[in-house]
Amino acid sequence: MGFVAIAPFTALSQPAETVTMRDVLLSGQGFRLAAEAIDIAGSSATRSSLEAAVRSGNPDAMIDRLGQLGASSVRFTNLRVERSQGGPRAFLGFGRLQLTGLSAGRIRQAQGTDGQFGSGPSQPARFASFNASELDAAFLVRLIGGAAPPSDAARPVLRSAVLERVEAVYGTGTRVSAERATLSDLRLMPGARAGDFGLMGAVEISDIRLVTPPRTGQTLPNEIRIKALVIGADRPSSDDVPTRYRARLDEVTVPLPAADTTPSIRNIRALGLDALVVSAALEGSWSPAARELKLDRLGVDLPGLGAITLAGLMSNVAPEVFTEVPSGANARWNEAQIRTLSVTIRDDGLFERVVARDARATSRSVADVRSTFSRQASGIVQRMTEGVPNRAVPDALMRFVSDPKVLTIAIAAKPGASLPLSALLATGGLASLSDRFELTATTR
Repeated sequence: MGFVAIAPFTALSQPAETVTMRDVLLSGQGFRLAAEAIDIAGSSATRSSLEAAVRSGNPDAMIDRLGQLGASSVRFTNLRVERSQGGPRAFLGFGRLQLTGLSAGRIRQAQGTDGQFGSGPSQPARFASFNASELDAAFLVRLIGGAAPPSDAARPVLRSAVLERVEAVYGTGTRVSAERATLSDLRLMPGARAGDFGLMGAVEISDIRLVTPPRTGQTLPNEIRIKALVIGADRPSSDDVPTRYRARLDEVTVPLPAADTTPSIRNIRALGLDALVVSAALEGSWSPAARELKLDRLGVDLPGLGAITLAGLMSNVAPEVFTEVPSGANARWNEAQIRTLSVTIRDDGLFERVVARDARATSRSVADVRSTFSRQASGIVQRMTEGVPNRAVPDALMRFVSDPKVLTIAIAAKPGASLPLSALLATGGLASLSDRFELTATTR
């Protein structure tokens, strides 16, 4: 692969002064960088050394030179970086990008405006501004170029980054936008193969809008709003394994237009809803010392309707379940033991909404419909649990269906007993292990 560099320098021959380059074009190793201007203030390198690295014909020489560069600031005008080989076409661009506090390949702060990025033939995503701190630029360049050696240690590459007013438009006419996207405490662990690396950190995207074209028979576009999307794996152990995990969707709002004649939409609107709001969350933590994985919450919440939540504690969870390839991780998962597991179902008004809807549809009183529903549900529970010796769950279910509020069903391993996760997930696993755990059910 050839290497092309065009960079007429217009100033400086001494260190710690200003180097200015106009109409810069660097190309090699499947990458291309173009900029209308690059201005380096307080450069630790002379013009001649930078020029020699650019014109050397060796991309690694330029990367090494930039990795050693010290400067108070570097300002790019109309910058565009592209990858044309080694994967799908990808690019990143800025109208203005300023880097401050450069030292040994690290950047104290980066600020950009009029940005865009993309991959493949799709239209680029755009963002109004970018602000990042404590960025290991030299390592990222080597990682992207496939020159970063494999490592068992996670390397901090970014303290924080914020994109403001992000928007992308797809060929189908779908438009996605977000007011803000934040990335924090990013750590990377290069693998043995190109593109294979471990990733730790957290991302939060707020005020998301998803707009799709009208469906057949519709005149207005469909819009879904999401208050926030959060994904994180952080607080690494001494072996660089994340010990905190979380994923959250806050207030996904789907409008239910009155003019929409879709049967499912009409049925939900009949419950007295103008929009369906859903939140979901996964929160857990892993203790390296105890080798325990705690599931604090895995649940779905529909305000005004109800919620369902799972929680539990597993022991004998080895670090390999997080670090191995899927086949190896699955094998170690099979060794995990259930200590506790519970499911909680909460009615926040769904039952009464269904009763009211049926009462209107059949011209009956609410009390009559409620009584009928409770009687029918009780009969179903009675038939399904007939002959079950432990009446804790059947009795709790009977109380719940007659007066739906909160139902919790929990299992806990008996002292000295083991509940292998693999056995519990097998067909009939719960019944086959019934002598190893205590089963409780409560309502409130």
